[in-house]
Amino acid sequence: MNLFFKVSSCTGNLCNATNCDSNPCKNGATCLDHNSNFSCLCKPGLTGRLCELHQNRCESSPCQNGGTCTNGVDAFTCTCARGFTGDTCEKRTGDCTDPPIVVNGRVRSRNSYGFYTCNSGYKTIGIRMIRCVNGRWIGKPPTCQLGEQFKIVVKTVPVLFTKSSMCTLISRPLKVAENSFQYFPRLREFDGSL
Repeated sequence: MNLFFKVSSCTGNLCNATNCDSNPCKNGATCLDHNSNFSCLCKPGLTGRLCELHQNRCESSPCQNGGTCTNGVDAFTCTCARGFTGDTCEKRTGDCTDPPIVVNGRVRSRNSYGFYTCNSGYKTIGIRMIRCVNGRWIGKPPTCQLGEQFKIVVKTVPVLFTKSSMCTLISRPLKVAENSFQYFPRLREFDGSL
């Protein structure tokens, strides 16, 4: 036989009690009182009614290329197989350190290759790519040499002046090939000024 009593007034410490007084939530979660029940607001990486379970961040198999996943609180770490690196073992290393750098240039590594480019104003001397094989870079990085400067040479050409048509010589450059210019004269009527 169950007996229910209706209490119209309350006095004492028990009257102010809540469902959260016993600290039912685990791992530093926040308890929320709901009249006759409670709920727990879990910190990131935790789950369960009382926030007692760690979420399995490795469940989706985030580590690539044979990497091993280790679950943590709100995180995971990958231990990469030989020849791979990165947060999820997505990059192939070929077991080499970073490729050698070049002065006045840049290097980018990808899939066991090092690709070189020279800064603006510099030209590449040598092969622009090296490869990582068994932990060693094969090939010699290029050098970045200051590009050839343009040299402008102006030659004077004698012009004949006559009474009937006074003309003056005006030079204008004409680009004919990379790194070279050739000048051709252009004539205009002489207006008397120099």
